[in-house]
Amino acid sequence: MLKKSVLSGFMIIILAVSLTAKADINGRIIEVDDFRVLQLWGTHEEMGFAHGYLVGDEITELFEQYFMWVINPATYQNIILPVFRQLFTVPDIYQGELDGIISGIRAANISLFSASLNRNLTSEDLAVVNSIVDFTQQTMGFDPEMFGCSSICGWGAGTEMDETVPGGTIHGRNLDWVDTPERILGRRSMIIAYLPSEPGRQPWFSVAFPGFVACLSGMNIHGLGATLNMGNHYVPPGSVSGIMPICFQLRDALEKTDPNNDGNHSYEDIWHVLSRNQRLPSTIIHAFHPFMQHSGTNEASLVIESNHTGIIRRIPHDDPVLRPNFLAATNHHRFLYPPVPCWRYEMIQTMIAETGVMDSERAWEITDAVGGGWTLQTMLFRPDIRDVLVSSTVDHIPAPQKTPSHLTWDEIFATPTPTPTPTPDTLYVHLELSDEFFQENDEFILTYLIGNPESEDIEGNFWLILEVYGSYWFYPPWEKIPEYIPFEILSESVIGPIIALDFTWPENVQGHASGLMFHAAVLTPNNDELESNLDTVIFG
Repeated sequence: MLKKSVLSGFMIIILAVSLTAKADINGRIIEVDDFRVLQLWGTHEEMGFAHGYLVGDEITELFEQYFMWVINPATYQNIILPVFRQLFTVPDIYQGELDGIISGIRAANISLFSASLNRNLTSEDLAVVNSIVDFTQQTMGFDPEMFGCSSICGWGAGTEMDETVPGGTIHGRNLDWVDTPERILGRRSMIIAYLPSEPGRQPWFSVAFPGFVACLSGMNIHGLGATLNMGNHYVPPGSVSGIMPICFQLRDALEKTDPNNDGNHSYEDIWHVLSRNQRLPSTIIHAFHPFMQHSGTNEASLVIESNHTGIIRRIPHDDPVLRPNFLAATNHHRFLYPPVPCWRYEMIQTMIAETGVMDSERAWEITDAVGGGWTLQTMLFRPDIRDVLVSSTVDHIPAPQKTPSHLTWDEIFATPTPTPTPTPDTLYVHLELSDEFFQENDEFILTYLIGNPESEDIEGNFWLILEVYGSYWFYPPWEKIPEYIPFEILSESVIGPIIALDFTWPENVQGHASGLMFHAAVLTPNNDELESNLDTVIFG
């Protein structure tokens, strides 16, 4: 039996881990003008881990109380999951982010158990949630009351009267989607701001919900943005497979740096990504970019209509009422299939024709006129100055009838004030890992050192622990029985760096893992209190 002192020392380390984990994650939650912003930075695995750690309770709540309410558990288990596995593939970079969310939820000691499914949630479940647009028509058909999304975009002579962005692009958008009577989706609305560190990826943000890493409404650092509406013409998928879910395609188009490599950062980037991927659902995507930065063109907006059978562009010239400085979209195809009557589209035409111009206030009035009880989020993007006005249905007041929050790009991506790292003046430990993410044939090297800047020699016990989803292995034997290394370090000296692990990551290892951690600390000889700092490194 372990001595009580060893057990208490072990508990000290675990407690210290729980107290410091939040400071080490790559994310934080801030509020800007009363609207929540979840800031994430680093690799996609790191961003996912922070996402799950910070709002994991809301992710599990939304799955159980919303997703299982919209799609009942039997339909989900017997139809949705098998169809997802047959038809869809989530790119590895986003799958790693979803894996990270699950790891972050575990690290925050939040239960992943779903009473509806009688099992723990997995990253596959999160992938399905992020593909809800692809499944909705298949399971629910097209309900014009449920899917009432709409958007209006103006620029150039159409917006010259605007005091803030005269002549710039103004894009107003309603997201109409079913919510519970308690308005759980509206209450959980948030902006998610991404600062990916991988090459070829750029900062962008989406107006979304906890756990939704794909894109329904978003804009990147260059002011290129897009919003997605459900379409009204469903075509059965047939025998296709390997489809990237449409909202992940939209994220890809915004997050990748200049996908078509033309140097313009325009709506052509979005067309490039969507037109080169297979798509399943019927969607109408409204893309936009800053007009004043693209003065060589006459347009700042493009509507992309698509489904499983085809994809087509719609431009302002195609609508004699709205051209040349406006473009609108609802849930009804107008080019890919013959248009059907839509009172919301006709209302937008009427309100634009009344004045022939639109400022930000008028754009909000239009979204209000075509919104309703199903309007979950209303937003106004102004890409020339990269800001957004946004509101959500927190109570029973539809989003467009509320005073919006105003968030600028600098506020959304405001960086935390860094805390200076002081020169240690007491006993310290430091871990160093050769990389943050490992694949086959990568060299995996973990080293540690112990420093004593004090004027006296120090005795203690060095603990090094590997944590994998709440299970612990102890150095040096890397077994689950608590072990440590007694040592004495002379004054004003350093031990190490010492190699604790050195191997090549094996080939043919299947699956993903992220949020794995090494923890190191020095305890007193009796293992009853910490003598040093606690150092942690995270890898995947």
